[in-house]
Amino acid sequence: MNHSIRIGLAMAVTAALGFADNGDKAKDNGPKNGPNNDGTEKSRTESNELRSSLWRDDVVISYTPGAGVTFTSGGDSEDSSSLNISGRLHAKFYYYNQDNGADTATFRARRIRTNFEGHVFNKDITYRVQLDHTGPSQVIDTFAGWRFYKDDDGYINLRLGLQKFGGALQFDTDTLHMEFAERAIATRLFSEARGLGGRLMGALMANENGKRSLFWHAGVMNNDISGGAAPNQLGLPGVTNRYLENELGNNKLNFNFGIDFSPQGMEGDTESWSEGDLEHSGNMESVFGAQYFIGQDRIGGVDNDVNMLNIHGAVKLGSGFAAQGEYFMRNDDPAGPGDADSNGWYAQASYTTAPGNGTQWAFGGRVSMVDLDDANPVMGGIPVESDAAWAASMTRMDQQGNTFFFNHGTITELSGVVSAYYFKHALKTQIQYSYFDIDSSNNNVGDQKNHEVSLLFTLAF
Repeated sequence: MNHSIRIGLAMAVTAALGFADNGDKAKDNGPKNGPNNDGTEKSRTESNELRSSLWRDDVVISYTPGAGVTFTSGGDSEDSSSLNISGRLHAKFYYYNQDNGADTATFRARRIRTNFEGHVFNKDITYRVQLDHTGPSQVIDTFAGWRFYKDDDGYINLRLGLQKFGGALQFDTDTLHMEFAERAIATRLFSEARGLGGRLMGALMANENGKRSLFWHAGVMNNDISGGAAPNQLGLPGVTNRYLENELGNNKLNFNFGIDFSPQGMEGDTESWSEGDLEHSGNMESVFGAQYFIGQDRIGGVDNDVNMLNIHGAVKLGSGFAAQGEYFMRNDDPAGPGDADSNGWYAQASYTTAPGNGTQWAFGGRVSMVDLDDANPVMGGIPVESDAAWAASMTRMDQQGNTFFFNHGTITELSGVVSAYYFKHALKTQIQYSYFDIDSSNNNVGDQKNHEVSLLFTLAF
């Protein structure tokens, strides 16, 4: 944390010098500005010359509320460079009532993040570094990208580092742009894990507005991309960042492939998708796609082969109505005990009032289900970063003492949300009610009917 603070202070001082220099250029005949080494006064003009040696004249600084500060050099030319610095806060209160345990009511900093991204040398070389500060500060994204092919119709980009690998539409969607206080239980179990590796991403079929309709990706990474898989839960002793070292000594690579199609075209791929129809543009927006994951994990010295399919779709009607859903189907085949099937899905819909001078209100509903058909030694954990209070009532624990739910049974989640958008997704309040019907074959857990009320406040700056 202290290191992150020092970096932030250094950037703030640099920005302050830049702003001061811009203001001083029209005031060269003003008062003196500090002494020279021989004790004589240094003119403001001499001071500006010193600053100019540290600050390029073509650097432009801009700020967009909710999107951060951007430093740009080179204007709109292909050889320009940029740095965007932004941050966000998700403050949460939740109340949880469970059948087999005490009620919980508590506040929590759900996310505190800073993000540094842009392009350098030219627009085809991009980067991102994102930090989370809710516990010990840790890197959750750090990658470099190279768009080595592009024409009027499409492009191909290579991205290396710690990143999302396209395991699900709802996980690809940034948490800033979600309609609900938390992702669906199916998304959190079968997706929601970043990976360390490389990813090829491409787009084709540009329309007259420059939007593209066909997107594809192929990735290779160290770890399982399912947040509920054991390799993503059983962290190495003393390691606080589960994203960087969660393969448990696995020396095999994992692969995933995906394709998405947007009939109307999109400005970016599914990572640019935003839930809810806040714009009321009058034009339909939609995307449909599929992802396939092939895993080769090694858990506790035992090999496990994984095959997982994700199918997803989302639609905005342009009049305030939006809907989306996903289906997950996974098979684990660990050496010895036999294979295990599991599946999950969710469907959600919402209506958002028209934008205007005041608050936009939105109302949404969602149903999600997770079904672990067979006793599964691999699946069953909720990611450590998830704060679903009902996880505390379950009995499965890892070597770090984190508690997870059963590894055989069914959970049905019913949720409703009311959202108040003050500055679209960048400033909003969401209150969500969720009902969990847990049908477990684990006698220590038993069947449960639990309730959760969450109040989430989001500020992006």
